[in-house]
Amino acid sequence: MQNWKLFSLVGLALVAGCQRPDTSWMPLKRGAAWSYSMRGSLMAGVYRITAMEPTSLAGHSGWVLSGPLGRSRVAWVGDRLKAAEWAGTRFDPPITLLVSTTKPTELTWSGRVTNGLRSLDTKVTTRQEPGKINLTGRETPGLRVTMTLKDNPSQESTFFYVKGRGLVTSETRVDGKFSVGLEYLSGP
Repeated sequence: MQNWKLFSLVGLALVAGCQRPDTSWMPLKRGAAWSYSMRGSLMAGVYRITAMEPTSLAGHSGWVLSGPLGRSRVAWVGDRLKAAEWAGTRFDPPITLLVSTTKPTELTWSGRVTNGLRSLDTKVTTRQEPGKINLTGRETPGLRVTMTLKDNPSQESTFFYVKGRGLVTSETRVDGKFSVGLEYLSGP
């Protein structure tokens, strides 16, 4: 009788440990599309980002996203949203964009970043914390992710994700000066 209880507890622990992570922080599926208002660049205006086709990223199923700043290759790898390419910038190894948790998180990534003809080995520090944002006229809970690259020039990008919608804002500063920003207009 005791063995039965032990096996039941082990079985419950295995099932609990195998729960799928919450990927609704960035819902990826064929045809998913987001519209954003872009400001601060030569390409200011309203643009659409669309999940175009499946891809493989680090042996996991992911999606190619197409948008005005270039293509992105992203996938959920366990509880982490990873990118081998984000808005035309390549990361080797893939960089973590988001962790599916509301607990404050800090990560460090080291690797090669390639953008156009420029390529460099660098380190990115990512801080993630829960927060609130005014979305469609009301305070909405979500996750604020700040990624900092301290090379020359230094760059800081802040992203805000909302469950069921995905990325709702993004702002990048280079050497402390505003460079480009996105604001969510519509999408999943």
